[in-house]
Amino acid sequence: MIIFQTARIKLTLWYVLIIAIIMSLFSFGFYQVSTRELQRIINRMEMDQKIQESGLAVRLPMQRVFGTTPLYSPTIEELKNLRRKSIVSLLSINSLILVLSGIASYFLAGQTLKPIQKMVNEQNDFISNASHELRTPLAVLRAELESQLLEKNINDKAARHLISSNLEEVSTLQSLTDQLLQLAQVGVLEKIELEKVSLKKAVTTAIKKTNSLAKKKNISFKISQIDSQLNANFDYLVETLIILIDNAIKYSNSDSTIKISVKQTDTQTKISISDNGIGINQDDLEHIFERFYRADKSRSATNGYGLGLAIAKKLMKAQDADINISSKENIGTVVTLVFPS
Repeated sequence: MIIFQTARIKLTLWYVLIIAIIMSLFSFGFYQVSTRELQRIINRMEMDQKIQESGLAVRLPMQRVFGTTPLYSPTIEELKNLRRKSIVSLLSINSLILVLSGIASYFLAGQTLKPIQKMVNEQNDFISNASHELRTPLAVLRAELESQLLEKNINDKAARHLISSNLEEVSTLQSLTDQLLQLAQVGVLEKIELEKVSLKKAVTTAIKKTNSLAKKKNISFKISQIDSQLNANFDYLVETLIILIDNAIKYSNSDSTIKISVKQTDTQTKISISDNGIGINQDDLEHIFERFYRADKSRSATNGYGLGLAIAKKLMKAQDADINISSKENIGTVVTLVFPS
């Protein structure tokens, strides 16, 4: 996006400006300290030279003698050239540092803006997908109402049919808005204080709330080894189980069985929910927790908006737990909740 590229360049310039100011102050101080003694020597030599020229004293050369071999003593002009060269060297080094810092700053600016860009992209996708999902029931409502307005006479039967159809679309809108609000609330969840939770009670509560849908498809439950406790939030755990059991029912064949089992170790408690449904394509598994993501056409044919697993992921993260999915097409899906013991 152009706005992020512009922001990246501006942030890079600010980084370089800060580095340049710090480097200039450091270089100025270093130059003053390093040339102070050199200037003192030059001043002394110039004074000695003036004294020699005036004939007031005998010139003593600035050299030390070891044995009979004198060491070289620089002239005043050479010392001045050395001071000028030090300035040129500092400027060259500073220029090189500025170039390198500019490259590094551009990279760091990109890394700094990456989370913001990701958040904005997700927000734009969320708005786009939500608008798309809301558009369909609203369009149906409008079309049905407009078609009935064109009728000169509306009898009681037609009016009741229209109201019934409109109520279905309103119910769809309400369901979608409820999930959108839930997702918005879950999106700002942080880690919460956990407590000992009865897994049996949580599973039983979730099954009761999804039992009516299971009865319509004559689906039964096989539950094993759930008489245990784990550190969790009861409401979040129940909501997660409802989402997963509801999905298992939707994508399972009629007259099938959904299995719920628990496996505990010294470090983890794993809750598995498995079905013998249509399964998920391997290419879709890596996107399955994305908001509004719908997998292949067979799964998209069912009622839903692709928000459930995104909500479940957030709920599990708030409990310092994880959720994993493994699946094979036309064989079934296994969802595993992993809680640290």
